Amino acid sequence: PHPNNGGAHDMVVYEGKIYAGTRGWDIGCQVWRYDGGATWAQVNQDGFGITTPTDNMQIWAMAVYAGKMYAGTWNQVSGCQVWRYESGTTWTQVNQDGFGIATPVNNDSIHNFAVCGGQLYAETPNDGGGCQVWRYDGGSTWPQVNQNGFGIGDPPDNEDIWAMASCGGR
Repeated sequence: PHPNNGGAHDMVVYEGKIYAGTRGWDIGCQVWRYDGGATWAQVNQDGFGITTPTDNMQIWAMAVYAGKMYAGTWNQVSGCQVWRYESGTTWTQVNQDGFGIATPVNNDSIHNFAVCGGQLYAETPNDGGGCQVWRYDGGSTWPQVNQNGFGIGDPPDNEDIWAMASCGGR
């Protein structure tokens, strides 16, 4: 949809429409809704409207949870962000930047979301301390629910999770 988008890394169906999250090195990440034919409409401000939009340069993961759409960003400056879609072009950030892990900024992206047992899970790669899994119940907190890198190695060897899925409530 925009000539400076470097690709769409995730898509979801929300309220009967397809939404795509993009990478925009020089404009910031964008979310686009497919309206049929050749028509797409941008439904967020570039980079979610933060002071420097290009800090939120990419959306790696999207999910629908509890009737709302969520997007997770790649932000190497202040840490990953999770945004919830409200309507129109309005989004609300629902996590602390980098889940509160700011120095050094190792939680800089969210590669996956999974919905399981009525909760939303997010995974962050962490080169210095091992991958982390965070759980959201729709309130205001995101507790970490795994040991860094699942406790393997010192420092942890498991730096990333490339896919997550729910099966049988697990």
